[in-house]
Amino acid sequence: MQPEKTLKDHIKNGTEDDLKAALEEIHTRFLDISNWITKNRDRTNENLVVFNLFSSTMQYLRVLNISIKEHISILALATRSLYELNLTIRLILKDPNNFNSWCSEAITDKIQMLEGLLGIQTVSSMSEQRNILQVEIDRLKTLRENNQLPTIKSPASAGQIAQQVGLSDEHKNLYKLFSKVVHPSSYLVNDYKNAASIETRMILQTHAQLYAWDTFSRVCEHFNVPSELREKRNT
Repeated sequence: MQPEKTLKDHIKNGTEDDLKAALEEIHTRFLDISNWITKNRDRTNENLVVFNLFSSTMQYLRVLNISIKEHISILALATRSLYELNLTIRLILKDPNNFNSWCSEAITDKIQMLEGLLGIQTVSSMSEQRNILQVEIDRLKTLRENNQLPTIKSPASAGQIAQQVGLSDEHKNLYKLFSKVVHPSSYLVNDYKNAASIETRMILQTHAQLYAWDTFSRVCEHFNVPSELREKRNT
């Protein structure tokens, strides 16, 4: 196993144009690996889970790119999402049993979303539509039972996952920042200039790239991507 890359191996200070160029390079590298995985690896359940997390990371890299010069909450959302995806990658690669739990969480999420829709009050009864939603909830529960997936009543929080993968201290500090700039906190609303300072933006942008690269490395390791493709640089 290759040694993990450090922050300075990937990230350099520069202008906003430099940052955009760096993010475009990261996205291109992810796309190259994504295409290679699709062509060279079997479509097993475990591989699909890892691939979906990798693809989602690519999507949030796009959000990170468009966040430049935009409201700080967009940047914070992108960074938090890349961090949480990285936490999940670490968790499921740590123990194969975590794959089933993660898949079961998807079913729980769908059920909770549908239950939320059922609970929303509407002008008319919409009995037919509500019946369709209830049938789908029952189908999902049966699907979970037939596949012998664990029943996850409440998906694990980012803090719980961070504890399992040994990132509790880092998580506490990050979420102090996220809680103030992702949501319209009093600080963000009443003191936006300081909340969206250059220093805050740099911290978020740097950590976003760090977590994206860590996900890149772990996924490449999982799929045994050739080293020459991992280290490829745009010219």
